[in-house]
Amino acid sequence: MLRLKIPLFLLLCLFGMAGCGSKSGSPSASGDAPFSAFGKNSAPTGSARAGSVPLRAASAATSLAAGTIIGIELTDVVDSDMLGDNLFVMGTVGDPVTGPDGLVAIPESSIALLVIRDAERVGTHTRLQLALNRIQVGERTLKNGNGAKDLSLLTFDEDAAQGMGHRTVHLQRRAYLKFKLEAPLPLR
Repeated sequence: MLRLKIPLFLLLCLFGMAGCGSKSGSPSASGDAPFSAFGKNSAPTGSARAGSVPLRAASAATSLAAGTIIGIELTDVVDSDMLGDNLFVMGTVGDPVTGPDGLVAIPESSIALLVIRDAERVGTHTRLQLALNRIQVGERTLKNGNGAKDLSLLTFDEDAAQGMGHRTVHLQRRAYLKFKLEAPLPLR
C-alpha cells in the first residue's frame, strides 16, 4: 500500500506544478493574450477589447508609406446581392503592420471600418468595390489626411456565365483581404 502512495503523491505534485488550476480564457503569467472571438490572439494582456490598449513596442514613425499592405479579416459576410452602396462592414487587422523603423505601427486585432462603395450587376457581370476607410488603434483613429475618403479600395468582379457559383460576389466571414495604401497614412 505504501508503494502505491509514494508514486501517487509524486504524480499529484507534478500535476500541481504544471499549473492546471488556471482559469480558461485568462492571460497566463508569461503575458500571452487570451484567445479572441476572431480565431487569433487578441490585443496584448490587459485589454478591455481588441485594439484598445497601448502598444508594447510602438513605432515612432509619423506615417506609413503609400504601398504598405494591411491585411484585414472580415467579421461579417459580404454579398453583393444583399448589400447596397455606402454600407459599413467591420473587420480587424489580421497581422501587425510595422512602421519604417521595424516596430509595430498598427497591432493585430485593431478594428477596421470598411465601406461598400459600389455593388452592381450589369448583364451577367457583378462588381463589388470595398474600401478600407479607417482603422482604430487604441484611442487613435487612423484615416486619410489628404482629403481622400478611403485608405485603399479593392474591386471584385464575378461573371455568371462561368456558372452558378459566380452569380454574385460573396466574401465569407473571416475572409482575409490585403489592402494596399494608396497614399501615406498619418499615424499621429
